[in-house]
Amino acid sequence: MPRALQVVTPMAMLYSREGVGVALISVEVWSAGVIVRLAGLPNARTEVLDREFHGTLDAWARGGREGRPRSGTFPSICPANLSSAGGEQVRTRS
Repeated sequence: MPRALQVVTPMAMLYSREGVGVALISVEVWSAGVIVRLAGLPNARTEVLDREFHGTLDAWARGGREGRPRSGTFPSICPANLSSAGGEQVRTRS
């Protein structure tokens, strides 16, 4: 079982992407890998995006929940091309 070697929680603002501020929430260093947690910070833009997403989700539910709901218009807060210094594979999850 992997064990945690170090957990750092700086809560530091990193950058803005499509009007959404992105903060570094935590970095977890495990014997099996590293987990970096980012979060989009709430603001007027995220409130609009949230309303649009919930409107779309509600319409999908009222329409009988056919197929999958359309994904929201939320911008990706992660840079498109992530890589490690050693060239290891980097996977992103939301």
